[in-house]
Amino acid sequence: MVFARLDSTIALAFLTDYPTPQSAARLGEARVAGFLKRHGYSGHRSAAEILERLHSVPQASSPLTSETLSSSCTRRCGLCVR
Repeated sequence: MVFARLDSTIALAFLTDYPTPQSAARLGEARVAGFLKRHGYSGHRSAAEILERLHSVPQASSPLTSETLSSSCTRRCGLCVR
């Protein structure tokens, strides 16, 4: 897992900005650092550590479409807010 909790503010912001594995795959350390700074990340992991975790996440055997992923995230976000 990249962030400690999937329903954390930073994880949800990440999924909003980078909704597909393809969009996150192009990230570099500087861009991750900028993302963390923009979102006021107060975790104890550096951008390099976040990027390493991101790259170590297992890939799905069949890619998800952005529509499927977006729908799933929207449903999960709705559950978290209630």
